[in-house]
Formats: sequence, C-alpha cells, structure tokens
Amino acid sequence: MNHKSLFAILAVALLVALPLSFANAQQIQQGYSPRAAVTGTVGQAVNTGAIFMNGATAFAFVITATGGNFNSTTLAVQVSLDGTTFVTVDTISLSTGTANGKFYDDDNKASTVAVNPANFPYLKLVTSAGVGSVTEKIYYSAR
Repeated sequence: MNHKSLFAILAVALLVALPLSFANAQQIQQGYSPRAAVTGTVGQAVNTGAIFMNGATAFAFVITATGGNFNSTTLAVQVSLDGTTFVTVDTISLSTGTANGKFYDDDNKASTVAVNPANFPYLKLVTSAGVGSVTEKIYYSAR
C-alpha cells in the first residue's frame, strides 16, 4: 500500500466517524438520562458518587442486599449544586429487608426536606454502613 491509499482510507474513516461522534454528542446534550447500577463491596457502605442529572425531573432507585439483610442501616439521598458539596434531603431506613426503593418527582418529594431531589444538578445515594457478609447494590434511573 502506498501513502495515497492510506490517506484515502483515513479520509473515509473520518467521514464515517465524525458524523457519528457529533450525533452522540447531540444525544447526550439533548436527551441523556442517567441510569446505572452500583455494587458495593461486601460489608461496606455503597456510594453512587455524584450523578449528573442533566435536566431530569424524576428519579427512582432500588437498593438490594445479598448475603443477608440491611440490618437497619439507612440510605441518604443527597443533592448538590456543584457536584462537590452535598446536602442530605432524605434519609431512608432500610429496616431488616433485602430490597427497598423510592421514586421522586414534583408530586413525590423527599421526606426529610420537602424538595424534589431530581431538580438539582447533582444527586448522590450513600448507605450509612456495611453489614457483615452483605453486598448492597443500587439501581437508579432518571428522566
């Protein structure tokens, strides 16, 4: 292969890749909704880290325990304007079950501070402490 052939292949690759990259960037800016699952370490608290809400107005999560139950730990729902400093707006007792969840929107607000956590730019979920042989997993989605 000579240099002209390599250049032609590169040009075609760029013509295909750039529009795809631009389309993906537009999709993220116009309609991206955060959704993921975060699995903690056995016996340790689980923390989703800062979730960028990207204009979402509703948020739901489910937390599960495997290897035992929650043993009365709590889950804190925290919000932030900058993704660095978080304030707790809801504290949920996980009791002794193995699954729990909650949905927030303008009609279903946090109970500790009566706000919709999804209306903040950043949101974070954190459990209070891990339990022995239990692994906690948080599934979340926003729209």
